[in-house]
Amino acid sequence: MSAAVTRPIPGSHKIHVTGSRPELRVPMREVTLADTPSLFGAEQNPGFVLYDTSGLYT
Repeated sequence: MSAAVTRPIPGSHKIHVTGSRPELRVPMREVTLADTPSLFGAEQNPGFVLYDTSGLYT
């Protein structure tokens, strides 16, 4: 497999959330957003979590 497919995704990291049963761990990706420039400084944007279907590769 090429390095482009297996390298980390910039601006995010993989997390695992416990499912409906303790032995289930659901892969998710926590994405960090850049600040929004504004007249009086930067405004922070909250990150968000996505379901991650990339499997073991990232």
